[in-house]
Amino acid sequence: MSSYLKQLIALVWMLGSVMVLAEELPSASRWDLSLKPYKYDLQGDLVRAIDDYRTAVNQTGIQPSRDRQLRAETDRLRQLLDSRGYYQAQITPAFDDDRDKPRYRIVLGNRFRIAAIELQGEPLPEDDRWQSLEVGDPLSAAQVLAQQARLRARLLAQNCFYQLDVRHEVVLNDDTQSADITFLISASMPSTFGDVEFEGADSVNDEFLSRVTGLRKDRCYQRADIDSAVISLFDTGLFQQVRPTFARDSQGRVPVTFNLVTRKSRTVNASLGWKSEQGFGVGAGWQHRNLFSRAQSLSLQSQVQAEEQSLSAQIVIPSFFDRRNRLTWRNELQHQSAVAPEYVRYQSTATLERKASNDDYFEYGIGYDQVHQVTDDGWELYQQLRFPARYRFDSVTDPFNPTDGWRWSARVEPVFDIRRDFSPFFNVGTGIQLFLSLDDSLTLASRARTDALVIGGALDSTLANVPASELFNAGGSSSIRGYPYQSIRSGRFDSDGVELGGVTRTLLINELRLQFNESWGAVAFFDAGQVGPTIDLTGGNEWFRGYGGGIRYYTRFAPIRLDVAFPLDARESDDRFQIYVSLGQAF
Repeated sequence: MSSYLKQLIALVWMLGSVMVLAEELPSASRWDLSLKPYKYDLQGDLVRAIDDYRTAVNQTGIQPSRDRQLRAETDRLRQLLDSRGYYQAQITPAFDDDRDKPRYRIVLGNRFRIAAIELQGEPLPEDDRWQSLEVGDPLSAAQVLAQQARLRARLLAQNCFYQLDVRHEVVLNDDTQSADITFLISASMPSTFGDVEFEGADSVNDEFLSRVTGLRKDRCYQRADIDSAVISLFDTGLFQQVRPTFARDSQGRVPVTFNLVTRKSRTVNASLGWKSEQGFGVGAGWQHRNLFSRAQSLSLQSQVQAEEQSLSAQIVIPSFFDRRNRLTWRNELQHQSAVAPEYVRYQSTATLERKASNDDYFEYGIGYDQVHQVTDDGWELYQQLRFPARYRFDSVTDPFNPTDGWRWSARVEPVFDIRRDFSPFFNVGTGIQLFLSLDDSLTLASRARTDALVIGGALDSTLANVPASELFNAGGSSSIRGYPYQSIRSGRFDSDGVELGGVTRTLLINELRLQFNESWGAVAFFDAGQVGPTIDLTGGNEWFRGYGGGIRYYTRFAPIRLDVAFPLDARESDDRFQIYVSLGQAF
């Protein structure tokens, strides 16, 4: 056997022995690291830094010596502490033979603070809106980088430079435990937009696409405008892929070409499902996404449940006279008998939505309602003219599984009773949703909402002008869990002894959402709310509370949720618990 072959066999044997004998490094815990003064969040970040190192080592299958492990983990702790401004922290590593694990004792010392912030270079920002850091703030690498990015974004928004570089320098002063920060600005090649072209979308009108992007030749070049144009093109619903290409030419212009891959213009869908509150049902629909080569869409949809059926047709016209506008005309015929009294309702509403910014939206419109409602004498007819108006703010990034951000909305809708001397009433409401990420896997979600019907007084209207379908109810998967669907009402009864809905409703919903991995999670929740026969600001209406928990299975589209809820203020007719199954989070 040749010496080369012998050496190869020996090397393979040695590597195999290491792989077999190597033991995985155990995960770290808070007990392995003492911090003085104690800071809970910082301790958790330090533990995760150690865990990240051990996970990487375990993947190699090689076990380092104790000294090497202590040095490597101490270096990582030092890097993290430096990034938080604890440059004078003292780290004492030791190996606990009894637990066969390293232990670290850390004395933080004084945290460095910002003593000065200076800008050098050109151009300088026009105002102070770029600044998020202040003199005296604790020094943090992440916040310095965020400030650098914010300064760059502000400069890009105020100027037309094709190239803009923003860097930073930090000078530490150990004697005063402080830092001087200098942001260095370098810009070149002022530019304007050139021609805007589209490839791969022959079925769509180029003039319409140009209006959608908002890009105009000879206008100040800003990279953010191209990103906004990509989002606007996706929002039309016509494209499954949008790729911009651009480069500055010798004349200082930046021509932009959008390479587009279109979706199928027509789709058919069908569904068979089960709603925990209404049982099994079927649905079918058809959609055309590009009726007249300008992304106008027509959608037809039908749903059939045991106690509720609906048929709808909707036309959407994007970029209606302006790229920020969207006109929607919706018609729906609905029959429901789940909540007394039974009714048939036809609605036709045209709404104009205007996107004022990335987070702000305004909606206003006009609508006509016709409601046939069952009474002792047969069917009673209501005809209404409506003028809905709404504002909403939405900073949530994932609408189906939000983990951070917040939403707020307010609406007012004057409604005129055509058959009863045009007597008006107002349907008003406001609500807020908050999402707070406590860590990578834990989210606190809260929702508060109140709605009211303003009737009588100077309006010269009464409850006789309001059909039962307009009144408020609660209970079920989307309001107060633990109580049957729409079973919480006002306590006011009609002549047949049927309890009616209320003119006010308040909902308070809280959830703690824990995600175990990419596929599974759990939720604990507490709901409360009230439905009242009058607007009562003293809190005299009866409140109902429910609590429970559930599991979530996360799909690519949205989580599937299964909740079990228990009523805290159960009535004689209420079951001991309710089960809810649906798609998407509760809010």
